[in-house]
Amino acid sequence: MRLLHTSDWHVGKTLKGRSRLDEQEQVLREIVTIAREQEVDAVLVAGDLYDSAAPSPAAQQLVVRTLMGLARDADASRSPATTTTPRCSTPTARWPARPGSRWSGPCARPTGAAWSS
Repeated sequence: MRLLHTSDWHVGKTLKGRSRLDEQEQVLREIVTIAREQEVDAVLVAGDLYDSAAPSPAAQQLVVRTLMGLARDADASRSPATTTTPRCSTPTARWPARPGSRWSGPCARPTGAAWSS
């Protein structure tokens, strides 16, 4: 099994009042590219996806586009006999998250979110 381990994306983080979303998008695109090129079986994100408990819509859209791009690649690499719905697992909306609290279900694309590589 090939695993790509990442951590603490902190999407939505600003530095001295300056948005870092453009830089974060470049890094997340690189993660998707590495996952494709290395034909990984799973991508692990340990730690925080967002920098705050209330991420901006732009930060949320970037994370969802990235996860959907990874899920689409995983789905396309399976033979029709083994195709299953890609799964996403993220902390619940509660902050701070309680140990073991999480949402796990099919990846869902919000309206208007499309990954273009």
